[in-house]
Amino acid sequence: MDALDCEKELLGGFPPGTRDWLDFADPDGPGPLIQALGATLYDTDVKPTDQLRKEVNPSTCQGGQAEWERTLGLTGTDTSRFGDVLARRAQIMSRLRESGATTVPLIQSVIAPLLDYADPSQLVVREVSRSFLRSAHSYFAVGPLAIGLTTVQLQFLVRDTAAVSKSGAQVDLNLTHPVLQDVRVSLTAPDGRFIQKGFVEPRLGEGSVNGFVRIYFPEMAGAVVAGLWTLQITALTPGTVASALLFVEGFGRDASGADGLSAAKFHWAVIAEPALMGPRADRAAAAAAIRRINYATRVGVLAYRSSGAGALPAGQLAAIPDDPGAIPDACIPG
Repeated sequence: MDALDCEKELLGGFPPGTRDWLDFADPDGPGPLIQALGATLYDTDVKPTDQLRKEVNPSTCQGGQAEWERTLGLTGTDTSRFGDVLARRAQIMSRLRESGATTVPLIQSVIAPLLDYADPSQLVVREVSRSFLRSAHSYFAVGPLAIGLTTVQLQFLVRDTAAVSKSGAQVDLNLTHPVLQDVRVSLTAPDGRFIQKGFVEPRLGEGSVNGFVRIYFPEMAGAVVAGLWTLQITALTPGTVASALLFVEGFGRDASGADGLSAAKFHWAVIAEPALMGPRADRAAAAAAIRRINYATRVGVLAYRSSGAGALPAGQLAAIPDDPGAIPDACIPG
């Protein structure tokens, strides 16, 4: 609505037939007064109301952005001081989205506008795969080994720290045996904790087996994880072990403050790609937002994809020492 619309609304308020005896187009008649009243109504009521409607909505605010920034604690950012209207608006919207569970869609909705991504779904949020960690923290022994009344012993050297996680230890046997209930397995931790399964309850199972059997040792939770683990296998009747695998990982911190290897599961990173970032990107604001939305038990960081000569192909991500975007001593190549 503009001033002309306000004038029409005022004219429409007169009773029917008024135009028969009043000429609103006469410069000496009431027309100029109605026109002036319409302009005044627009300037003092309609226009401020429309502007207020825009300012209370963070996605359309303009003149009131400074108030939003003061309320949300954003007055010290580069975007607040030097950014244009669109950049400041994106920063405000990102700050308001920070409440809620730290899921990948929420991270993308918060960080992508700060990095001036055209499509938030293109922002890569990298987490450590649980299956990858299981593979990394598994220790193998290859057979074949004949098992019987004579105990077969295997040892696994675990280079980890802290104590065994609540999942305990797990052993996977690639086993061929006619009577599974005749097989006994024992596991000894580096601190001497000894757990035995088989023959009597708890049994490993019943019947014949020709494949993998997983044996759980939750009793190992809290044991020392680093050092030599010993697996012993005995059977009342002959059989064969083609391979054995021990999965165990440290959780928490040791006396020196070093994390157990399972700590990698609590790390995540936002990967910023310069080719997808726009001119309004505020890297410092993005890093600060990650620190705010990150859980206290997690480690969240802002990483940058390498560019130029030596950059990895699209879809591949890895830490590259001496890359211009790298932070010294922040990664271990491997």
